[in-house]
Amino acid sequence: MLIYIITNLDEESISLFPMKRLTLVLLVAALVLSCTKNTRPVASITVNPQSGATGTIFTFDAGESSDAETCPCELCYRWDWESDGRWDTGWIKTSINTHQYESAGIYTIKLEVADEEGLTDQTNLTIRVDETIPSFTDTRDGNVYNFIKIGQQVWMTRNLAYLPKVSPPGEGSDWTDTLKYYYIFAYEGNDVMQAKQTAAYLTYGVLYNWQAALTACPSGWHLPSDQEWTTLSDFLGDQAGGKIKEAGYDHWDKPNTGATNESGFTAFAGGHRNYTGNFQDLWIDANFWTATADDAMHSWGRYIGYTFSGISRFNYLRNYGFSVRCVKDAGQ
Repeated sequence: MLIYIITNLDEESISLFPMKRLTLVLLVAALVLSCTKNTRPVASITVNPQSGATGTIFTFDAGESSDAETCPCELCYRWDWESDGRWDTGWIKTSINTHQYESAGIYTIKLEVADEEGLTDQTNLTIRVDETIPSFTDTRDGNVYNFIKIGQQVWMTRNLAYLPKVSPPGEGSDWTDTLKYYYIFAYEGNDVMQAKQTAAYLTYGVLYNWQAALTACPSGWHLPSDQEWTTLSDFLGDQAGGKIKEAGYDHWDKPNTGATNESGFTAFAGGHRNYTGNFQDLWIDANFWTATADDAMHSWGRYIGYTFSGISRFNYLRNYGFSVRCVKDAGQ
């Protein structure tokens, strides 16, 4: 009411109080300001990266938090890294903070923002932290392989890429040949350095005839036997093939039936070199040698295809070029 009376004084009325004109103006301004209500800030979080492993340095940024009345530079922040009800930092004015997690899990991060008058707002953000994937470096060529434990076995999670020499697919096509042959899908030459620059080598590794596969794995690792592959399949149970295939269509043709890769094995459809000396079935199938012979001509292998979710066991002529997955020696 007082504001209404003051602001509705006409010029004649105000002129009756010439000494009070400035006082009235100041009074009106003070009353208006006193009626302006402070609002809460708005909390906001972004994170980079959005997921990671134990030891990953996560950067949390609250810089998009805002307040209608307060300069962002005057906002205060505090963080709870695990949403356990205990603040892990005090009130700080730094909007960017980093944190590492020692254990794998799903974590909810809580941020609280306060303005100059003590009004606050909170927001949450959830991230996934996986176990750090261990790796092994092959001292023969410097290739690095991640590995994972599946049941009681430890498997490399990508195809072997050891390549001491390379041949075009037409060489070594006789199944009676006991020499070692190494192939790169779609590569037709004999230059190892050139072959190692191809996308097929970098993505799918090397295709080995059986004689080469037997001794291709580095020290401390070996070509798995037929029984070791069976142990893997039995442990994974139904749809074992789907559980070792990479999901999606980056390295498999559609429909890539049943692919979940829940085991972490990450099989790519790298195709193979067939017994007549031709490359075939890239994106269609993944083929792996075992160390077990069947007879004088054949050895056992495993086949995973794009249209089914199992792991098939076949005996193959030894001049096929298949991928190799190494398994860790017991006690290593």
